Amino acid sequence: MITPTRRLRGDRERGSSSVLVAILAPTLLLAIAVMVDGGEKVRATTATDGLAREAARAGAQAVSDSSVTGSAGSVDPARARAAVRAFMPPGTPYTVDVSGTELTVSITTTSRTVLLSAIGVDSLPVRASQTVDLRQVRP
Repeated sequence: MITPTRRLRGDRERGSSSVLVAILAPTLLLAIAVMVDGGEKVRATTATDGLAREAARAGAQAVSDSSVTGSAGSVDPARARAAVRAFMPPGTPYTVDVSGTELTVSITTTSRTVLLSAIGVDSLPVRASQTVDLRQVRP
C-alpha cells in the first residue's frame, strides 16, 4: 500500500532527470563544438605558421650573403619583401618587417567554424609570425 508520505516523496523527484538532461545536453554539445572547431583552428595555426616560416626563409635567401656583414651590414628590404610577395599565395594577408639584420613575416587570417557558427561564432582568428636572423642564412 502506498502511503500519502511515499506519494509526496515520489512526486518531488519526478522530472528531475529532465532538468539534468536539459542542463547537460547543451553543455555537452558546446564542448563538442569547441573541440571540433578548436582542432580546426590548431590545424590552421600550424599551416599558417609553416607558411610564415617558409616565406621568411624565402625572403632571407633573396638577400645576398655578401650584403649581410655582421650587425652593421646593409640589407636590401625591398628585395626581401619582393621575395616574400612572390612566395605568398595570392590574397594572403601578411606583413614583412626588415629591421637591421632580422626579417619578420607575420600572417593574420581566420579559421572558419563548423559547429560554433550555430551560436554566432563564424570564424576564429589565426596569427603566425616568424623571424629570421639574416646573419645565419646560408645561400
